Amino acid sequence: SKAYHYLDQIRKKRLTKQVQTISSPTITMNTPKQKAVWTSGSIHIQGTVKDEQFVSNIEINGENYHLQGSAKEISFQKELRLPEGDYKIPIAANNLMGGYAMQLIDIHVDHQGPIVEILAFEYLTANIIVIDGIISDKAGHNRLFVNEQEIVLSNDCKATFHVKQQINKDQKRLVFKAVDRVGNETRAVINLSDTKKIFADGLIASREFAQDNQLFAKKNQKIILTISEWNRRNNVYTDKIYLQGCISSSAPLQSFLVNSRPITINQARLVFFNIPCQLDEGDNNIKIQLINKRNEVLIRHLTFKRMIPDTLQLDARLHVAMNALATSDDHVMARDHFQEQLHISFVDRNRFLLIPKYAQTTHELINQNKDRHLAHLSMTGQYIDSRYGVEVAIRVIDNETTKILTVKDVYSDTKDNESILHMIESLTIRIHNEFPIVKGNIQNIQGNDIEISLGKQQLKAQNRLIVFLHRKTKLHLK
Repeated sequence: SKAYHYLDQIRKKRLTKQVQTISSPTITMNTPKQKAVWTSGSIHIQGTVKDEQFVSNIEINGENYHLQGSAKEISFQKELRLPEGDYKIPIAANNLMGGYAMQLIDIHVDHQGPIVEILAFEYLTANIIVIDGIISDKAGHNRLFVNEQEIVLSNDCKATFHVKQQINKDQKRLVFKAVDRVGNETRAVINLSDTKKIFADGLIASREFAQDNQLFAKKNQKIILTISEWNRRNNVYTDKIYLQGCISSSAPLQSFLVNSRPITINQARLVFFNIPCQLDEGDNNIKIQLINKRNEVLIRHLTFKRMIPDTLQLDARLHVAMNALATSDDHVMARDHFQEQLHISFVDRNRFLLIPKYAQTTHELINQNKDRHLAHLSMTGQYIDSRYGVEVAIRVIDNETTKILTVKDVYSDTKDNESILHMIESLTIRIHNEFPIVKGNIQNIQGNDIEISLGKQQLKAQNRLIVFLHRKTKLHLK
């Protein structure tokens, strides 16, 4: 890091003598494209920055993308985890001469299936039904299937449909499936029994949804809500659940709220939905409120207790011992402050189980009994403080093989608090990047050997593999 630092100083002095006009870096994005719609909460940011005056820094969504020295062309990539919503992600870059450029990437993270609303339903003859309705979804480009046959729609976010369907005398239902352009799906099942009462007394909500959810439906209610799968109290292990169900009302609906979040509806009397809800660890209360044009109100409460599997608890993570950084006696206090802030930076990222082995720590640790954990890896290094600046070098060592897995260092010629925090952030990010979370499948286990598939992502030689979730799969052969 010290060599890169002084190389940048030399480059900057040369450019100051040679350059008359300060340029702006050129940012080229590979992914995501502008106005992209993502169904996954993990957004892959990837691109390139070029500048003849040397790119010196890149920021992605306000966070530094740490570089070891400047270059005329630098590629970058980063994963962002974002909940559902609209985002403008800034990608910014500087060059050594102070030139600046920024791009705003517009993306929409969409986990919600289309809203399917039935506005009109009637029999033209004994075996021909006509249904009018609306499909709404922010992603647009919706597709509609009725009993597996596709109905042509416009590409708008709100698309009307007119279905003329022939039925046989034994047919009891129609199945609608609406899919948005990123694959989110809502399934609507319309029962055809008691058709004379459908829009006269208020449509009886789908019996397929209601079979196991009688607690949501009361015969005398003016608004009927049925939710598939979930009960009033539920235990789950995921950070997101989907509320899929149906609303029928004696009058057109005018308000649909889920935890005070309005769901767009178009005053239909029959609404099918598939809505995602993010969950925190512990109890999560979800309130559904419905109001129709007669000011009739229905309120339902659901509770979801999100539990964390043992395999995802911190105890199951990679155990890393953080040893005291070597330094001279004159700089022990400065070293201790640096190491304490480095420890906090690691803990905040919640990736490793840290076992502090250095003295003078005052930080409240997640694991109070640090002696009961055995470390897989150890972090050691040096803290060098001189009149020229501060340099820190850290080695990460495998305790079983004693191999050095990675070495990272940082240097700053200034010692103010902002510079120290910048060094700590750089070390934290670069060390974490050496131990990525990769997704794959265990294909075969024989004794101590496992065969895995990780797609395009690859393991680094000599690194440990922590299997954090192992499911047994049953094969049903016919």
